Amino acid sequence: MISTILLVITIIAFGFYVYKNPPNRRTTLSSTPSNPGSSINSKICMDYSDENMNTLEMDLIRDMVDGYKNNQLVHINAAEKFSDAHSIWFDLETLKKFIYHIEYQTINTDNKIDPQNLGLRIYYSRYPDELPGAYNNLKDVPTNFAKHHTLVAIPTYRRKETSANIDFNPLDINTFGEGIPSNYTGPIPSLPLTKSSQNQLTGAQNHGNLIPPADGSGEGF
Repeated sequence: MISTILLVITIIAFGFYVYKNPPNRRTTLSSTPSNPGSSINSKICMDYSDENMNTLEMDLIRDMVDGYKNNQLVHINAAEKFSDAHSIWFDLETLKKFIYHIEYQTINTDNKIDPQNLGLRIYYSRYPDELPGAYNNLKDVPTNFAKHHTLVAIPTYRRKETSANIDFNPLDINTFGEGIPSNYTGPIPSLPLTKSSQNQLTGAQNHGNLIPPADGSGEGF
């Protein structure tokens, strides 16, 4: 009788614990022969539902966007003699895939890397004067994007020794120490250059839809 009561108490206590501390994706995913990558996924598939979404005041956003259009963009347009891009649109799924693969490939290459030390550096950049030109990665980019302002996103890794965020290639462990050398010629991870492009050889994102000249992506400001 006593053992039965203890068993019931144990079950109730366990149920109460699970109710108060439900398992999440990080603790329930484990590596198995049929899913060898699941131990990596357990490190990067996180639930942020208990954190607030970052926000900015609407007036501040308008002020900053207008400030760029009325100052830097005015001078750029005057110098280039055409209307340069002032925004870029990306679909959310593409961004999620890119961020996922930065974490996944990095940990897969070196499982001692802490995902919290990873980041993105976004470079202001410009499309070549002619598209696609000599670059295979630009063959699907609209020709009217030539000479326009764009962005390139490069994965970064923060080293403990220096606390510096260095550009690196998650697919090449040789770049984990000193970063990407100036004479580096290999491709680095990136998002597809266009919706139709599935090329994942490069690990830097280059473009979504430039506004202007792209149509169909809408415009907020």
